[in-house]
Amino acid sequence: MSDLSSVVPWLTGALVCVLSMVLGWRQRGGASVSLLMALLKALGLSVLSIFVASWLHTICIDPLHLCRSRGDGNITYALAPVLGLPLYALLILLASPAGRKPLTAAPDPHPLAIQKALLQHRDGQPVSATCPTCRDAIEVLHERIGSQPMQLHTRCRCGRCNARFRRTT
Repeated sequence: MSDLSSVVPWLTGALVCVLSMVLGWRQRGGASVSLLMALLKALGLSVLSIFVASWLHTICIDPLHLCRSRGDGNITYALAPVLGLPLYALLILLASPAGRKPLTAAPDPHPLAIQKALLQHRDGQPVSATCPTCRDAIEVLHERIGSQPMQLHTRCRCGRCNARFRRTT
């Protein structure tokens, strides 16, 4: 009869590692997981691992007949996964939204196109800047509304480069 009792703690530890990553991954929102919360969750997983390892060892002994019973010494196989507590906490932190790298959005090119058009207008050059979306030439218009100071208005066909600026010079 072979004795696979030494496999039980490794199997339990692997199962609890997967479970801790799932717990971290399912963390709600972008809120960061504090170290204390990760440790508390890892502690709960460690306690759970005692019961899982005991259950797996019992299945290995009775129905499968692949492990030997060592009486009260069987609990030693259940305590090994408890030592993985720091690993479980680390996995929770790494799998949480705070541990994942955020995807960075590409910068909006429209403000740069507007700035280029305004600089060309200010320097007295014909405006050749185009809207990145509709590829329409950006128009720069002077506008005075009532008694307000002169304003510059930029616009394009799609409206993404439409903006108003107070003229300072």
